[in-house]
Amino acid sequence: MFRTALQHGLLYYTVSIAAVDKRLEKMELRFAKSLDELTKTLDKFLKRVTDIEEEFIFMKEDLRRVKAVLREKLGVSLD
Repeated sequence: MFRTALQHGLLYYTVSIAAVDKRLEKMELRFAKSLDELTKTLDKFLKRVTDIEEEFIFMKEDLRRVKAVLREKLGVSLD
């Protein structure tokens, strides 16, 4: 069966839109995956920074106690 030029053009247009939609969907999936990986990486980084900050606070308090003991027992002031 022969198609008219208009039917052929519409068929080509429909096929082209479907191909573009498929490519766009693949791009969106890759973008979503990349965004998810970036989010996980940032979460891990923030956890490490928070852990380091907490450890710094503990070490600072430990140092304060050591200075207090040195001051009390040896009469040495490190301030």
